[in-house]
Amino acid sequence: MRLPVAVRVPLGQFAAHQSAALRDLPALMRGGISIFRQARRQSDIRAGQPFQPAAHDIILALGAPWAHPDYGALINHYRHHYGVKFGLLVHDIIPLLYPEWCPAGLPRVFRRWLTFTLPACDQVFSVSQATRNDIEHQFPGMTAHPIRMGTMKPGKPKTDDALPVISRPYVLSVGTLEVRKNHVLLFRLWRRLLSEHRPEDIPHLVLVGSPGWLAEDLMGQLRNSNFLDGHITLILRPSDAQLDTLYRNALFTIVPSFYEGWGLPVSESLIRGKVCLASDRGALVEAGQGVTGHFDPDNLNDALEKIRPLLFERHTLAEMTKQVEAGFRETPWTFAAQDMLQTFSTSQQKTPLS
Repeated sequence: MRLPVAVRVPLGQFAAHQSAALRDLPALMRGGISIFRQARRQSDIRAGQPFQPAAHDIILALGAPWAHPDYGALINHYRHHYGVKFGLLVHDIIPLLYPEWCPAGLPRVFRRWLTFTLPACDQVFSVSQATRNDIEHQFPGMTAHPIRMGTMKPGKPKTDDALPVISRPYVLSVGTLEVRKNHVLLFRLWRRLLSEHRPEDIPHLVLVGSPGWLAEDLMGQLRNSNFLDGHITLILRPSDAQLDTLYRNALFTIVPSFYEGWGLPVSESLIRGKVCLASDRGALVEAGQGVTGHFDPDNLNDALEKIRPLLFERHTLAEMTKQVEAGFRETPWTFAAQDMLQTFSTSQQKTPLS
């Protein structure tokens, strides 16, 4: 029996980084507790009504099941014993492309999981063309089918738990605070803007997200600079209504990530009619539907060149806003469902089920 990811990854970090042993011990303990809870849940499930799908049922895994160490064997069990079809949606394979952005040990665990799971799937789907290309490059012979990711207009804004209105103009950046998201670029960008212009002429920078993988350096810089003397605000875990308010009241949004399998903050911004300035990596260009400004996330000067017109030329921001309102297309989630069902239907027509 292989240890689950919740234990193997922190255990790998513990072994690879002896100096960080004390720091990794809590994660190892949390992993052990999660295994105990998972075992109890599985025991409760087995004691109740067992899962018995009907022949020709389609089972879709749309989340992140790679925490299950024997997922490929589980899939094969249901395919061979019940005659079901199985589809897996892959959001990204970033641990394989850029292991330096992940906890030690995770890339090896992730590759092993994909190596055993992908061949067990009847269909593999991806959230973008970029992720499809990554899968097919890393696993020659494997075919992935991109789906159209849903982007729906939000309902009427709620005011019951909305944040107090930020009194000064601000630029918004939404995303987990981890090294891959490249918030350090925003820190350097705002420091540069404040040094080259009057501070009162520079909008506030609002970061929304919780600290994640390898965020210690960023958090240290924010704290040590007193959040650039108050020019940066960090908001942790806002409610949906609060996040909606932050989007609607922002001047525009910025997404500096080094790589994304899709780019939800881009589409969340554009569907609300807000201009988004985003990195040109991964699937962020796809998410922007051609109405998003882009910059090189490795190049501070390029980011500075692209953001200045939005900050200091009102007509530029107004014109880009019109382009967003006219050009960004709402995508119902039914399109994603249709894409997956059509793929299965086409496959069954080519190879009838026995």
